[in-house]
Amino acid sequence: MKHLYAMLVVCITLLCVGFTAQAQVTGKLVDENGDPLIGANIVVEGTFVGTTTNLNGEFTIRPDFSKGQVTLVISSVGYRPQRIQVQQGQRVELQLEVATTMADEIIISASRVEEAVMETPVTIEKVGIKQLETQASTELYSSLARFKGIDVNQSSLLITSLSTRGFNSAKSERLIQMVDYVDFMSPSLSLYAGNLGGIPEIDIESVDIIHGANSSLYGTNAFNGVVITNSKDPFKYEGATVLVRGGERNLFETQIRVAKKITDRFAIKLIGSYYTATDFIGDFTTARNRRIVPTNNPEGSVLGYDAMHRHGNLAIVNPNTAVPGAPPGTTVGALGFQGTVFTPGFREADLVGGEDFKATSSRIGASLHYLITDKIQVNYQYRYGEGSGIYQSSNRYAWERLQFNYHKLEVKSDKWFVRAYRNEDRPGTTYDLAFLATGMQAEQPYRPGASPSPVEGLIFPALSAALGGAQNVTYAAMYQQTWAAAFASARSQGQTVDQASAFAQQQTANILPANSSDPRFAIARDGARNNPRNFDPSFTNNSWFWDFSGQYQLPIEFMKVLVGGSYRTFTLTSRGTLFGDADNSPIGSEVRNQIPNYEYGAYAQLQKSFIEDRLKLNFSGRVDAFQNFDTRFSPRFSAVYSVGADRQHNFRASYAQAFRAPAQVDQYIYLDIGQLLLLGNIGENPARGFTGIPLTQIPTGNFNTTFIRPLELEQMNTWEIGYKGILFKGFYIDLSYYRSDYTNFIGTTRFVGREDGTAPSIAEFVAIQANPALAATAGRNRSRAMQVWLNSDVPVTSQGFQVGVEYYINKAFNIATNYTWATINDVPGLILGFNTPEHKVNFGVNGEPFKRFTYNVNARWIDNYNYFMPFDEGRIESFTTVDVQFNYRVPKWYTTFRAGATNLFDAQAIQVYGSAPIGRISYVGAVFDLNFK
Repeated sequence: MKHLYAMLVVCITLLCVGFTAQAQVTGKLVDENGDPLIGANIVVEGTFVGTTTNLNGEFTIRPDFSKGQVTLVISSVGYRPQRIQVQQGQRVELQLEVATTMADEIIISASRVEEAVMETPVTIEKVGIKQLETQASTELYSSLARFKGIDVNQSSLLITSLSTRGFNSAKSERLIQMVDYVDFMSPSLSLYAGNLGGIPEIDIESVDIIHGANSSLYGTNAFNGVVITNSKDPFKYEGATVLVRGGERNLFETQIRVAKKITDRFAIKLIGSYYTATDFIGDFTTARNRRIVPTNNPEGSVLGYDAMHRHGNLAIVNPNTAVPGAPPGTTVGALGFQGTVFTPGFREADLVGGEDFKATSSRIGASLHYLITDKIQVNYQYRYGEGSGIYQSSNRYAWERLQFNYHKLEVKSDKWFVRAYRNEDRPGTTYDLAFLATGMQAEQPYRPGASPSPVEGLIFPALSAALGGAQNVTYAAMYQQTWAAAFASARSQGQTVDQASAFAQQQTANILPANSSDPRFAIARDGARNNPRNFDPSFTNNSWFWDFSGQYQLPIEFMKVLVGGSYRTFTLTSRGTLFGDADNSPIGSEVRNQIPNYEYGAYAQLQKSFIEDRLKLNFSGRVDAFQNFDTRFSPRFSAVYSVGADRQHNFRASYAQAFRAPAQVDQYIYLDIGQLLLLGNIGENPARGFTGIPLTQIPTGNFNTTFIRPLELEQMNTWEIGYKGILFKGFYIDLSYYRSDYTNFIGTTRFVGREDGTAPSIAEFVAIQANPALAATAGRNRSRAMQVWLNSDVPVTSQGFQVGVEYYINKAFNIATNYTWATINDVPGLILGFNTPEHKVNFGVNGEPFKRFTYNVNARWIDNYNYFMPFDEGRIESFTTVDVQFNYRVPKWYTTFRAGATNLFDAQAIQVYGSAPIGRISYVGAVFDLNFK
């Protein structure tokens, strides 16, 4: 063992000596004023060998000169990149030119090969370091709403998802989001939790946003776009960076990044962040839409109603409810009552522990990078993230310590890569607010200050006696029977139905604990969370997927040929709290504790240039296979034609066909939310589908059954034309029009049905609606209201236009503005969830009016529009928000100071119907950035 250690020391010494002796190039970079450029990047072209300038603008780099001269690529934020050839021992003195447009930017993600941003065949946004550092933001993904064609769905402070080209939702099912090409979608929930699963902003080099159909290169879920966050390579960005800031709503955030080249071949990187702030809690008393709650009453009804942010509004009394103490068969309906009585439920803020519920995010990560050769790098990355916040989908959820784990191993060069990664999630102590509130009403009631014993302290002993001395009565039963008895009593005394209803409401006013200040509230809440009886509010999902992929650019001279492939395997588990596993396995004898699923695909791309490289034609195609669906082919054709002496005018056109596989929750969900059973639809029941009666027919009495077939892949054919150009110096424009035609569009439908797919009994459904206690004896396969995902037989068409303009007037004042138009045809009977305003406008100004001082101001306006989610649907009103940030850099302190605000004027900015408005957050902070050189 001693000899092994000795050999290891000798090898390391020889390596270090070899690196020290290697030929080097030195230099100094300055800006337009002759001042040193700090942190500029210098990379040997075609390799991973790179470095950055120090506080004096100086650098040292050690290329391999064994084959002669090499080319250095020199770049810095806000300056035009330059390429210069150097030889061994040369010293470089260079002044960089200020960049007025993105004409010289290079991007890889659009076609998976290097190409100029100006000449990409699709609509893209490349958000660089300068924009990320200067634009106002409290969370990365919400700040991307200022770019054209991008919709943000922010259900709370940190829970954000993105969409392009419509069909927004908090789940972002039609758009892939990646960090360093690792898909960080939650395997269990099939959603992106903002940047909780991402990386700290100080480690981001750029964000690439590719609009539209990209299935031919990125697989089936790249249906409407791809968002790729690129982290900083420690070989290029060496040093220590620390961000600290605080602000309104008790905001506190800190981020840290440390990157160090141990040798010229080996580098490490450590990242970490912590964020906490008071979240935005819903407090609207608006009545939920009757399409969601068919029996709901109007807001303010004397009978109570199901309110948006008062959870646990149980439909407790209807005309068939028996009157306690009356002769058998006596119902409130016989006394003239019509309609439904709802319990008052509980405020969202009380359920989550108070108005100061915290949105939190904690992330750590480490990576090891080794250069096998100058052109081949192997790296291993590990990231862990957890976060808390309010999320909305089928219900409102309190995420508490939702957890993500990522491992990635990759070997890559500029021509190929092989990559494997694992993505795992855990729910932490996440819980469903509606289930919690319902469970609280299944607890036994106590009077204030009484012992929490099941026998002692029963509320209102007189009522207990009237109920036959029952000691095990629940809050819900007490409310129902008290209301029915009071109504009957008032009617017997000659009061009208309205007067009797008001009297009954008065008599039930104090049965439920009003809020968290009532001692009974905590007892009921703890009982529902820690010992659930009928409604378990918590989730126990732990799911993961493995992804293996590779790509190779063939060594062909006359055209660029790219081939690649990927394989992904899922393992879903939830103990029956989210999926059809454990006790909620599909009806039959088999009980499954894990749900496996897989998909795989292969792709190729051919790219050829003509007419002195001014016409670029591109064809790519991908074949994907699935466990639950048929194999499909996704092609894309594109053409880009560049004109002008400097190729400053670029016209593009493309056609693509894309397929989308239903999300894992669409395939396997089993979630009983009380009034509805949400059920997966891949034909796992004996009927291979569902025979149902649409809920819209129930009030009419005219029942026509329909068969809902199992899900198939959704298909889209899309055309796009566009133009990117520089009309005159400093003036850049990007415009595009698209039309997308969908077949087998995946939406949701609601109906009365059975789990086994057989025809339901309306008589049974009505009886259980009148007396929910019958559900226990009727069993799982009873007739009930259900929601499943299905494919529409009617074609769906969406189209849109967007234009973005950037005008660099001078260093002190620049303009960036964009406009987006989007629309969709309506399909009767299908819930499309387009959830997109028809018109959106951003207008921003930025610049550096004084040395080291920058500013960025952006105003965003969106039109009003309709928004659907399973929790609720309604109209989002138009709003305007203004974001602003100022930066001042002090080089000798290695520090940049920041001050800013999002939604400066505190507009009522609701981005997901049913969520709380996202109000103003102002902040101040500083970024300390030290280069180790």
